[in-house]
Amino acid sequence: MKRLGLALVALLSIMGGLAGVNPASAAVDGSEFRGEDVDVDLRWRSCFQEFGDRFECATARVPLDYDRPNGGKIPIDLVRLNATGENPRGSIFLNPGGPGGSGIEFVLFAGPALYGPDVQAEYNLIGFDPRGINLSNPLLCFGTLNAAFAAFPPFAFPTTDAEVTQLRRSNGFLQTQCRNRGGIIKNKMSSANVARDMEVLRAAVGDDELHFAGYSYGSVLGQVYAGLFPDRVGHIIIDGVIDIEDWVGPTDRRSTTTLGERLRSDIGAEDSFDEFLRLCEEAGPENCALAPFSAERAQAILDGLQEQPLILTDPETGEILFFLTYADLVGTLLGALYQPADWPFLALFLSDIEFFQSFQTPPAGMSLQAQEDRIRLSAGLEVRRPNPPYPNFVEGFPGVTCVDTSNPARFNAWAEAVDRISVESPIFGPLWTWSEAVCNRWPGRDTDRFVGPFGPDTANPVLVLSTRFDPATSYQQAQSAQAALPNSALVTVEGWGHTTLFTSACADAVVAAYFLDDVVPAADPFCPPDVVPFAPIAGFEAQVEGRTVLLREANRLATQ
Repeated sequence: MKRLGLALVALLSIMGGLAGVNPASAAVDGSEFRGEDVDVDLRWRSCFQEFGDRFECATARVPLDYDRPNGGKIPIDLVRLNATGENPRGSIFLNPGGPGGSGIEFVLFAGPALYGPDVQAEYNLIGFDPRGINLSNPLLCFGTLNAAFAAFPPFAFPTTDAEVTQLRRSNGFLQTQCRNRGGIIKNKMSSANVARDMEVLRAAVGDDELHFAGYSYGSVLGQVYAGLFPDRVGHIIIDGVIDIEDWVGPTDRRSTTTLGERLRSDIGAEDSFDEFLRLCEEAGPENCALAPFSAERAQAILDGLQEQPLILTDPETGEILFFLTYADLVGTLLGALYQPADWPFLALFLSDIEFFQSFQTPPAGMSLQAQEDRIRLSAGLEVRRPNPPYPNFVEGFPGVTCVDTSNPARFNAWAEAVDRISVESPIFGPLWTWSEAVCNRWPGRDTDRFVGPFGPDTANPVLVLSTRFDPATSYQQAQSAQAALPNSALVTVEGWGHTTLFTSACADAVVAAYFLDDVVPAADPFCPPDVVPFAPIAGFEAQVEGRTVLLREANRLATQ
C-alpha cells in the first residue's frame, strides 16, 4: 500500500499494494441486509484463454448506494478460475491489496499457483476489481493516463522545502481534477461499500458463507466484512495485515494524527532493512556484494545521495544514462524489501552505486529540475494512451484511502508528522508518511465508511498471517488485529517480505488445512521460511567480481 513518485517507475526497471456504517446513515448493516436481497444474474463466459482454459468472466451489477439499493447500479467485473474437481464446495474471493489493486489481474497471474492442487480441486478462485478500480466503474479524474501521470511529482517523497511545496501543488492538482471530473463514484468507494458488494457476490455464486483471502489492504476488506456480516464469515484469511481501528482513526473524522502515524509502516520497513544488512553481513562477500561492513557502506551511499544525486551521462552527447536521487533510492529499497529473494540483487545494485559515486560528476549546464523532467519523460510520460478509459492507479489509491480514513485537514500536519517519525525511522519514515498527504483535502466523502463494530465474534474463525519482518504492514499490526478478533489465530512466518505468499511451505499447509478441513491452530504457530536471503549460491563470488570488472571498464570508456 503506497503512492510513490513517478521517478521510481524508471528506477525500478533497473532492478529487474477500507468501511462500516455511519450511525447517522440509513445504510443497512449485517443484521438487516443479505446479499440475496439484491438480484444479480452472473453470466459466466470463457475468457483469457491465453492464460488457460479454466478461466471464465462475468459482470455483476450492484447498487451504487446501499442506502438506496433499488436505485442506480454499477458494474463489478470478475474473473473465475474454475475448480478442478467436479463438485466444488464453494468459491474463494481474493483481493491483492493497494488500495487500487486488481483482483482480476491477481487471479490471472497468481491464481494457478495459489493454495495447492487440493484446495483448487474444491474451490473456485474469484478475483474482482473493487468498485471505482480498474474495470469496475473506475474513478477517472483525467482524460488520459498520460495526463494522470502529471499528478505525480518527480520524486518519491520531498526532501527539501521546495519539494514540499511541489508535492502540495501536485496533490492539489489531483484533488481539483477529481473534484471536477471524478463524478459520484468518488463518494462511494469506501471499504464498507466494497464489503457490501462482496456480500452480494457471495449470494450470487450460491455460497451460504463468504470465503475470502485479503492481502495487504485486502486485510482491511476482510475485517470490514467480518464487522458488518459476522454471521456470514466462512473461511477468511488476512495476510500482511492492517489493523482496522488504526486504519479508520477517529470515527468523527477530527483527527490530529496522520494515517502513517497510526499504522507505522515505517517501523516494519526499518526493521526489514536492518535484517537485509544483518543477513548480508552474515553471508559475507562470497554471497553478498555489499559485505563486509554492509551497514556502514549502505549509510555512506545514502549520505552521499543526500549531498548530490548520482548522474551518469554519455561523455559525447551529454545524454543522461542514469539518474538517482536519495528519495529514489529509498523508494527502491522499500520496493526490494517486499521480495527477499531479490535481496542479493539489491546488494549488487547498492555496490554498483557505491562504485560509481566515486567517479560521477553532474553534467554541466543542466539544472536539477531539467534532469528530473528528462527522467520523468523517459519513464513514459510522452507515451500516448487510450482515452478513456485507462488504468486508474493514480486516483485509485487516494480514492479509497482518503474516504476510509481520518486525517488532518492541514497539509503542514504531514511535515510535522515526518519530523516526529523520522527520529525513530530516519530512512523510511518520510516516505511512508508523505504517501497519504493527498488526503488532507480529498474531495470524496463516503458517509457510509466503516466505523465499527471492531473485533466481532465471527461465526467461524479468521486466520491471520504475517511475516516477522514486513516492510509495508508491520508485524505489530497483525498482532493487534488478531488480538481484537476473539475468534482468530495468528500464523507467523519467521522470515521477511510483504505477506506470506509463496514464502513458507509450512504456512501454505496451515492455509490449505484451514480451507479443506476447517483446521485452525490451537496455538499460534511459527513457521520457518523456505528460503533465507543470501544463502550460498554457487559461483556468486565470481559473478560479483565479473560485474566489478565490467563496471570498471564501462567507467574507463565513459571517461576517455
